[in-house]
Amino acid sequence: MRISLRRLVHAVVGVAVLAVFTPLASPIAAAQSYTLKGDSKLWVDGTSNKNDWTVEASEIDATATIDNATHVPSTVQLTVPAAKLKGGRSTIMDRLMRDALKVEEHPNITYELVEVTSNDGSKLSTNGNLTLAGVTRQIQMDVNVEETSEGIRYTGSVPLKMSDFEIRPPTAMFGALRTGDEVTVGFDVVFVPQG
Repeated sequence: MRISLRRLVHAVVGVAVLAVFTPLASPIAAAQSYTLKGDSKLWVDGTSNKNDWTVEASEIDATATIDNATHVPSTVQLTVPAAKLKGGRSTIMDRLMRDALKVEEHPNITYELVEVTSNDGSKLSTNGNLTLAGVTRQIQMDVNVEETSEGIRYTGSVPLKMSDFEIRPPTAMFGALRTGDEVTVGFDVVFVPQG
C-alpha cells in the first residue's frame, strides 16, 4: 500500500496540532466560573460573660473558579458587608459588632483563597487571606465538599481570635457585658455555574 508524501505530511501535522493543543484545552474545559447561591449562609459564634451569641451575614457575594471533575476551587473571592452581620436578638450586640469591626472605615470583610493544600475527595485543606477591620491574616481551613442537585456545597468552620486582627473584644454597660476574644466562623455555601 502506497501513501503519498503529501498525505503523510498532512497526517503528521494533524497529530502534532492535536498533541500541542489538547493538553491546553483540557484544563480550560474542566474549570468553570461559579457564583454563590442566594441562600448560602455564613455566621459567627461567640461568647460573653452573659450569654453566647451568634451573628449571621444577611448578604454575601462570592465568585469561584472550580474544577468540574474534582470540585477543587482554584480561585475563591468572597465579600461580606460588615454592617450586614446581625444577630437579630440584640441591637446592642449588633452595634458592638459594627463598632468592633470599624465598619465606617472598613466596610467589607473579604476572603481570598491562596491554595488548596490537600484533597481527599470529600474534604479540602485550604489556605486563604481573611481581612477583618482592615487587617489581613492568612488562615488555614478544612472544608467539606459535596456535589448536590443545586451545585457544589462547601461547609466548615474555623476558630479565630479577634485580637489577631487587632480587634478589641466588645464590651458594654461599663464593662458589665464582656465578649470573649475567641469566635468561630461557620459557613454553609453552595456555588452554582455562572450564566
